[in-house]
Amino acid sequence: MLFTTARTTHATNQTRAGSVNIWEFELVPDEHNEGLSKRLSCAHLKSLKMTDDVLCVKYSPDQRFLAVALLDATVKVFFADSLKFFLSL
Repeated sequence: MLFTTARTTHATNQTRAGSVNIWEFELVPDEHNEGLSKRLSCAHLKSLKMTDDVLCVKYSPDQRFLAVALLDATVKVFFADSLKFFLSL
């Protein structure tokens, strides 16, 4: 699990499935406790299918890019906001 610096989104990888999932989370009022406490809400935003098993994911320091290391010894870089392909290393 990889968090952005804003700590509102995170990325997870599924090694065997060859995909990266982007999630958004926030603290929302708990309806069962009349809004006196909050609970963590998670929502799946996007998925990124890869051609090989995913080993690791990492956001760039400025949060503009998402790097994905694959089992075939390549690193693919995507724009973090749109998940469009940028370059392969």
